[in-house]
Amino acid sequence: MKVGRNKIRLTVQRRRLKDIAAIDEVRSIEPYVPPKLANNIARQILHADEVQSGGSFEGSGQIVAVADTGFDKGVTKTCIQPLAAVY
Repeated sequence: MKVGRNKIRLTVQRRRLKDIAAIDEVRSIEPYVPPKLANNIARQILHADEVQSGGSFEGSGQIVAVADTGFDKGVTKTCIQPLAAVY
């Protein structure tokens, strides 16, 4: 069991759900979906390993930004047209 500010996460047998739902203080019962890695492709597309091991970077007054639209799924043939030019 894991207790949060406004929720409790626990594992129960399916047959006990009605008993838990009958408790006055229970507002809702939802299944827990564990988080999963959703960005396992960008590192390869961006050649991040090459950049990371490519030496040291120096600069003063430089602004670095990373923008992730979240629209791609790692397949460049089906990405949104403005993003296709990047690939």
